[in-house]
Amino acid sequence: LTMSVKNSWRVLILDDLKPVESQVVWHACALSLSEEESPQNLLIIQDLTNKVMSCGFHQDLQAELNLKACESRNISYARRLAGGETFLLDENQIFFNMLMPGYQFPSPPQKLVKIGLPAPNKLCHSLGIPSTIDLNELEVRGRKISGIGSASIEKIGVLVGNLAIDFDLNTFVSCLN
Repeated sequence: LTMSVKNSWRVLILDDLKPVESQVVWHACALSLSEEESPQNLLIIQDLTNKVMSCGFHQDLQAELNLKACESRNISYARRLAGGETFLLDENQIFFNMLMPGYQFPSPPQKLVKIGLPAPNKLCHSLGIPSTIDLNELEVRGRKISGIGSASIEKIGVLVGNLAIDFDLNTFVSCLN
């Protein structure tokens, strides 16, 4: 599926991925784009089939997570290749990955927000959801519904983000240290 937008974007929509597959897809696409002579921007939209506790690249997985609690709840865990906070990823969220040739991250948060959050914010507004941008996340009435992180893979800047339809706060908190 190809979509024509300013700066030309390709769009890839993937359903029912396992957590490890979702990570592999955007990483492999970034490596592949790095090898192209004239790479095009790529937007990957995906959803998951299972829960995973995902730590940002600069976080210590064992310090952040209660691994025994994750295992007892059959929740996988991983430290992703992009920065950002520890978060519970599950089937009640939609995930987006923006792969942009020529961008190098980390960037100042203001630049990241200008690139990564306006589209999800406009989507929320079109659905009647009164979201606002606050640093690197979207909020509705003071509650986070979306966050973003970034990475550089070869010559490709990657923004990773989510849009939470629902959030299992009890499971999330029980899996944190």
